[in-house]
Amino acid sequence: MNRRLVIGLGAALLVAVLVIWITGIASTAGSPEPPPFSVTESEVRAECMTGTLIPQSGGRVATAEAAPPHDWRLIEKAPGAMPAERGAVRVTLRQNQNPSAEEVTLTGVEFHVSNLGLRPIGSVFFRPCKRRLAGAAIETDLDGYTHTVISSAQHGALGAGFHLPHHSSPIHFPWTVSLAKPLNLYLVVQARDIYAGWTARISWASASSHGVIQVDNGGKKYLVVDGKGSSWFKPGPGGQWVGSGASRWIGVK
Repeated sequence: MNRRLVIGLGAALLVAVLVIWITGIASTAGSPEPPPFSVTESEVRAECMTGTLIPQSGGRVATAEAAPPHDWRLIEKAPGAMPAERGAVRVTLRQNQNPSAEEVTLTGVEFHVSNLGLRPIGSVFFRPCKRRLAGAAIETDLDGYTHTVISSAQHGALGAGFHLPHHSSPIHFPWTVSLAKPLNLYLVVQARDIYAGWTARISWASASSHGVIQVDNGGKKYLVVDGKGSSWFKPGPGGQWVGSGASRWIGVK
């Protein structure tokens, strides 16, 4: 083979390798690093004195006539069932196995609310218990216009009905937390005079990476409804439902 041809092919190959290497650097230099944590979210149900509204079309009459179930999830999984008055979603951050950072800074939380209009006719069922939830918490009122944080706690135990502890330091953003152990952050919503679907966005930063955690029930939104004016029931000492005698919903906005 001609010597000049060999030298020319070698030079071309070297240029091609350099182009690929430089292009690779350019393509990754501007890319954000992946978060140093994984995120899971789940609606908190079957907790202390939290109401579950079952629409009349979802079996309210049959539920009220039967005995209270031992497994409260049967109430919460009834057709059309949803939290009444107050609801909560647990967002858990866990450090990756090969972490790039040991802490994360949460820079803010935004709540987004869709008013669903007419509230369903039905009854609210309560489950009395003594369980408490430990972790940080952020609360908002969905009936407001801005849906800003109205209360928060860096740590402590949520009381019956997802009520925040009274003696915990409030959260001030930006808020930096350690990733040494999982962080449970409860998003608590209260619904007054509203039937709504809601989502939240939690912005974060860690080292050179940043992003937003979408809390949206897999894109379906979380539901909650005001229970004022509805009939309500709780398990009685004799294994029966005890009702309030209050009137049921009428379709109102």
